[in-house]
Amino acid sequence: MVRAPTNLEQVSAEHPSLLVIQPGADDPPARLGEWLAAEGLSLDVRTPFDGSPLPADLDGVDGLLVLGGLGRAPLWRALRWGGIAVGLAGLGLHATGIVLRCLVAGRPPVTNMYESMIWVAFVVAALGFIFFARYRSPLYLLAALPVGCLVLLLVQQIPVAVPGSIEPLQPVLRDNFWLATHVLTETASYGAFALAMGFGHILLARYVLHPAGAQGEHALHFWLYRVLQLGVLLLAVGTILGAVWANYSWGRYWGWDPKETWAFITFLCYIVAIHGRIAGWWGAFGLAVASVLCFAAVVMAWYGVNFWLGKGLHSYGRGVGGEGYVAGLLALDIVFVALACWRHAHAPRGGIPAQERAPLRPLARK
Repeated sequence: MVRAPTNLEQVSAEHPSLLVIQPGADDPPARLGEWLAAEGLSLDVRTPFDGSPLPADLDGVDGLLVLGGLGRAPLWRALRWGGIAVGLAGLGLHATGIVLRCLVAGRPPVTNMYESMIWVAFVVAALGFIFFARYRSPLYLLAALPVGCLVLLLVQQIPVAVPGSIEPLQPVLRDNFWLATHVLTETASYGAFALAMGFGHILLARYVLHPAGAQGEHALHFWLYRVLQLGVLLLAVGTILGAVWANYSWGRYWGWDPKETWAFITFLCYIVAIHGRIAGWWGAFGLAVASVLCFAAVVMAWYGVNFWLGKGLHSYGRGVGGEGYVAGLLALDIVFVALACWRHAHAPRGGIPAQERAPLRPLARK
């Protein structure tokens, strides 16, 4: 801070103006600008490293705010874009591996747990880059890439439970059209929910570290809501296509098979979370908690039905092993969510207004 009024009353009452100098357009927290604007200040934001010229003089400026890190901005930008380039290269290699496996097997790569985990890891990373391009937020990549890496690491850690060999297909699966529509869409919804789960962890970590400030992160909560919407849409479409395929293969649209039942339970969990947020049953924090806890239903529909139950018409993907890893990760998640809830419940309500139950609204693209 170079020069600024000690309190807001010292700013000119008629035309309070604050000159803000920052490294780039995306660097300061959005809640800072929202809070200053709510206090009646007129912000003149300049980003010299992006080519925005500085004013010739300070006439008519009531305050000056310089955000730190100007000297490191070029290095930080180089590291950030270098990381994005590495992520894109990894995504390209991942896509190449999937395409090669399709060419070798002659079918979409989603007929067993190994292939579905590889596909879901790809969907998580791809959606992270798509949302990053749409909303210009690197937090999508921070949520997507670690989750994708974790899935790939689990594949390598439990090769007995998820062997990577290409086996002959079950007769019911020998239809590339339905494999490329129902199964790919259904498992793509798992990728969207995994991205929402990673994003929810970031939000809950903010509540743990700075609960009062996290309540004002309206942009982050809106972005999480968008990912959940996509996941619910993909799951609904995939389930409907599965019902059509079931009628074609087994002569009935719905039979309360364990896989069908847990797909329906997963859909209900996420649809309640989204509609509860719209209806005001819970606020932004509740939506972040739901994005993490509801993923347990995805784990059950995806892993539990095949590895724990092993029954039903969808049991062709059954396997054994990995229970310790899955149970351990779920237990850690429950502890983490409990800690975030405790911190949120005991957070001071002063400072930046929380507006927890404020209606969600679209954000202007920068």
